[in-house]
Amino acid sequence: MKKGVLTTGITAVVLLLAWALFSPSSILTHKRPAPLSMADKEGNKWTLDMLSGQPMSRFSDSADQLGPPLLVKLDIDNKGSEISVGFTITGQAGERYAGGAKKNGQRVPPPKIKFVDRSGRVLNSGQFEYG
Repeated sequence: MKKGVLTTGITAVVLLLAWALFSPSSILTHKRPAPLSMADKEGNKWTLDMLSGQPMSRFSDSADQLGPPLLVKLDIDNKGSEISVGFTITGQAGERYAGGAKKNGQRVPPPKIKFVDRSGRVLNSGQFEYG
């Protein structure tokens, strides 16, 4: 291989990578906003992180602001005798947040869930798992 062709190829790759990394519309550029944060009456700081990998340009074009109100939606998958229950947290602009709030920088235990009948009798219970 000739030296000039190799140099030209390397230069083209470097320029392409530089454009991909520094272009404002690049899929490789993810401007990650600060987590949602608020303090409670006792002064504890609660935070909720956005899920990574979301195209932030989609949200910057939206008329809606990131953040509250938040929609927590259960995802229920019934496979025969097993039922899998998960949840998603979505902000008003359609952005998704990771389950697992942090209290003073520490992740809180996963939430618990109970299945009750109309009379209030507990049919089953469990705890969500992260990841």
